[in-house]
Amino acid sequence: MPARIAIIGAGISGLAAARELVAAGHDVEVFEAADRAGGLLEAESIDGFLIERAASSFVPAEYGAEELCVELGVALEDASSKARKRWVYIDGELQEVPSRATQLLSSPLLSWRGKFRALAEPLQPNNPGADESIAAFCSRRLGDEVTRALISPFVMGVFGGDARVLSLRACFPRLAELEARGGLVRGVAANKVEAVLSRMQGAASSKRGHRIVAPKAGATGLIEALAASLGDRIHYGTSIASIEREGREQILHDANGQHHHADVLVLATPAPVTASLVEPYDAEMARTLLEIPYAPMCVAALGYRGRVSHPLDGFGFLVAEDESPRILGAVFESSVWSGRAPAGGALVRCMLGGAGDPEILELSDQEIADRAVADLGTTLGLKEEPDLRHVIRWPRAIPQYTIGHVERAKRIEAGASALGIVVASNALWGISVNECIAKAKKVVQQVAARAGLALLVLATLAQASACGPKNKGAANLHSDAGSTQANAPAQDPDASVVAEPGMPSDRGKVEIFARWLWPPAELRRSPGRNACGLARSPALEVELMGGLHDVVVSSTEGQGPSLAELAIHDCRIEPRLVALGLGQSLVVTNMDETPHELVIERLDDKGAVAEQLGRMPMRVIGHRYGYQPSASGVLRLHSQSDPQDYAYVLVTEGAAAVSSERGTAALELSPGAHVVSLWHPPVRANGPGLRASVQVDIAAQKRQKRTVDLGKPQ
Repeated sequence: MPARIAIIGAGISGLAAARELVAAGHDVEVFEAADRAGGLLEAESIDGFLIERAASSFVPAEYGAEELCVELGVALEDASSKARKRWVYIDGELQEVPSRATQLLSSPLLSWRGKFRALAEPLQPNNPGADESIAAFCSRRLGDEVTRALISPFVMGVFGGDARVLSLRACFPRLAELEARGGLVRGVAANKVEAVLSRMQGAASSKRGHRIVAPKAGATGLIEALAASLGDRIHYGTSIASIEREGREQILHDANGQHHHADVLVLATPAPVTASLVEPYDAEMARTLLEIPYAPMCVAALGYRGRVSHPLDGFGFLVAEDESPRILGAVFESSVWSGRAPAGGALVRCMLGGAGDPEILELSDQEIADRAVADLGTTLGLKEEPDLRHVIRWPRAIPQYTIGHVERAKRIEAGASALGIVVASNALWGISVNECIAKAKKVVQQVAARAGLALLVLATLAQASACGPKNKGAANLHSDAGSTQANAPAQDPDASVVAEPGMPSDRGKVEIFARWLWPPAELRRSPGRNACGLARSPALEVELMGGLHDVVVSSTEGQGPSLAELAIHDCRIEPRLVALGLGQSLVVTNMDETPHELVIERLDDKGAVAEQLGRMPMRVIGHRYGYQPSASGVLRLHSQSDPQDYAYVLVTEGAAAVSSERGTAALELSPGAHVVSLWHPPVRANGPGLRASVQVDIAAQKRQKRTVDLGKPQ
């Protein structure tokens, strides 16, 4: 039976699911916050160079990207013959990766000891069913040398992650299946025998060879064709702020105040976004989603208009662990694909960051490009300066399937099923373009099941919908150039309350989730560089569609933190915000070799400097300075040499906690009615900061959760 389907997210997962659902006869609408579809997938043309912002190619697979491109009429290109050759930078030099297992015996990539260890794979004991890391599995079966030289660089190239923490069962389930069949060699042999028997019985072969293909126009060609096939079913620039259930319907509330109705909801959004939407209904599911980490990535595209001093003969190279280059690897784009560089020129795409180097995002584009150029000099001996330097940043690029991911994903799917929702993003299963497209067929089956169970789910959700994301008592706060307006405290009957048996009998807990769903883009960018040349922190540290960092949650009851510690690193005072109980101690430590003199100021309610309280001479590294505030309020500290890099201290007469990077802060209070206050430092110069308050009724040995929106669309 056709159903009304709402899909949030127009990345490749959402688009592929929408196409399959339309083909199944459903009424589909797709809501995308950005002004374009595709998510990470996009190719851009700059000065004659065609640059992929993320994934650039795929291996033909059943129900994958190649099949979809053929259906949509997207022109494809096979990789050049050079792509068969791959390299790894290890022990200070490039080594060619054998294309066949038999070639490993003659390769200098491994020592003879490492080769014999790999050949002994069939003799290793099996451990089927265990959830172990990729590195542990490969070291156990193939040896440490193979793991370092081949497996770990490959895992970093695919997942941007550490093979020592990623789950084999989640990332490479087929390898886990092979061990269940006796090991890698024995499992492959058994599979080949079964394939031969299947062909003898007339079954079609699914083997597609070792081709690599890509759209001739880049990933944009596939995305544009897929989006065009959906037409006006896609609503661009439509950010969904919250969802709720009413009767048999899912209701979507967007940032523009519009409401959209559907029978089944498909969430094709990153895990943190999905968590923010489902948290009012299933806090445990939201917590599990937030346990899925993401690896940041940077792409440094370097274009050369003339010939370069290296033949760039291959698909590219990866860098082994513990080597000096900071780049994770590089793709020789112009050697593999046509039209990627002007005639006679070259384009190299370098990857940086990953789970092991998130600090790369702290560098400027110039610094990232400079590092990529230097590392190509180290690895390839390139001496030429590129004519084009283009840096692309993905703070949340690739979900990391760490150990325990399979169980987490199953719990999330079970929670989604109970809510009548389908989770279709790559946060759960399969990060590749092929896998995102292939699982769209599974989404159709899940939607059919959800639509058929709508009446049964209604009874289960009747109570949950009453505590939906309306947040009647949560304060909505507007911010215009620093001004604030908070609602008066109001008791919220919709607060979710659960038992907390381990808590003392005279205490209860409130968890405040502070969020700003639509922060202005300029407030999330670095406002420049400090006196040491490092990028300043953005005015807002906020998870996408989620938690706001640096919010003090406080109550007039209880004892505030007895100690607040700050430190100066690279001319930057960290952390940017701390809470301190009145009469307690503030300690600042200089961790720089550079001498500093810190200025302490007290701010009034409007954010202006009321008085200067003192100066802290921080002359030598390791110098500690103590200060004890005599009144509650907001203190601001900055170096005399850099008055724009501030740290704030909120001095309170009661209990206080600072929100985590996910936006949550918890207070333990005595039973009864309390007013809980929120404060975030000014997001624009000399503002009063963001303030809000909410009234809570604390019950003994109970924990309740409240959500407070600290910002609205500008």
